[in-house]
Amino acid sequence: MNVKSLNTLLKTLGIPVAYRVFKTPQTLPYIVFFVDSTDNEFADNSVYKQVNSWQVELYCDTKNPPLERSLEAILPPYNKVESFIDTEQMFQIAYSFETYETEETNG
Repeated sequence: MNVKSLNTLLKTLGIPVAYRVFKTPQTLPYIVFFVDSTDNEFADNSVYKQVNSWQVELYCDTKNPPLERSLEAILPPYNKVESFIDTEQMFQIAYSFETYETEETNG
């Protein structure tokens, strides 16, 4: 999975989606996503397996279980953390998961 394919997948939900940050203010709900880190595996002095740790963050002004279920249905296996941002008066539901790519799948 790469930025383009995840972006395309997330846009099927019909809400605004951006990599890391929007350039203009958005109305809720919206999604931002990004690669949080990598934990690559190496062989023959190069990256053999690229391991991306993704973060997908759903922001809503009210709890929205149907939207959460729709998002969860299209994500790979994930971990989930929910927070309420007092200063913004919004919910943040953060999903994290890893994807793996080897030279064979990249080539």
